[in-house]
Amino acid sequence: MRHRTLSLSLTVLVIVLAALIAASCNRAAETAQADVAREAAPSEVHFGEFFAQFFMDEDDWANWTYHENEGLNWFHSISARTAGLRLPCADIMYDGGAVFNMSPLAIRTTFNFTIFPVGEVVDGRLTVAPSKVEAMPKGELLVLAMELDGEVPLNDPDHFYTYAAVLDSDGDSTNNFQYMDPYDWDYFQGTDLWYQLDWNPMMGEWQLYVSWWNGQSAVEASINARAVIDGNLVVFFIPVEGFKTARPDYRLTAFAHDGTYAPEASGGDVTGDDPTQPLLELPQTAIVVDEVEDTSTAE
Repeated sequence: MRHRTLSLSLTVLVIVLAALIAASCNRAAETAQADVAREAAPSEVHFGEFFAQFFMDEDDWANWTYHENEGLNWFHSISARTAGLRLPCADIMYDGGAVFNMSPLAIRTTFNFTIFPVGEVVDGRLTVAPSKVEAMPKGELLVLAMELDGEVPLNDPDHFYTYAAVLDSDGDSTNNFQYMDPYDWDYFQGTDLWYQLDWNPMMGEWQLYVSWWNGQSAVEASINARAVIDGNLVVFFIPVEGFKTARPDYRLTAFAHDGTYAPEASGGDVTGDDPTQPLLELPQTAIVVDEVEDTSTAE
């Protein structure tokens, strides 16, 4: 009887120890995930500083996808050609995506009042909207950001720039834009909705164009959005309303040229190794933003 009691006691002890070890492993895994989230968007890079300044707490980084771009730094849309124009502001160093669920107050404060006024440079930041400017809607916004290796010049007389967020807006790969020979590395391939932030030195202005790929050509779309240039950071704020999928896959692109598009006078970068790589995925969980405050000036 004594042996059976001892055996049962040892069995119980083993079960308890196993449960404690499992719980400890789970806590360690959760801590590791939190550490990865924090390390994935380090506060010392501009990307982290920008979003922490206005929108986010430390824990919110867990609901971002964030990448250090380790692919080719500059390339042409024809893979066999070498990009001759290698500007730091066309080289993507970091990129990230999130979904913000913004209250009406947060939307008004951010986009309709002081922080990101359209067409104005405030604290070095320029905000651009489509030509038909409309109030940003409340609710979910896609937030897509790229940090470049150099600051974006706001008034460059010598070069054209295009920074874009391109999406597969309906999750249907069969109706996406396909490259046309010889442009096998076309930056927009595999997508059907394009947000293009363009600088034209001949016009002397930045413009934000939104267009759909209808299977044959790109057609201008009446869709609201904002793009913000802040030094070496370009951020797109895109309302989710009207999309067939609430979490569309995406790619970010940066491109510079002299107007001729010749390989020796153009070059750029995309998220991932090259434009043939799969699109990036957004996190499923939205970051709730009830209020927005500029912590750089708050007392």
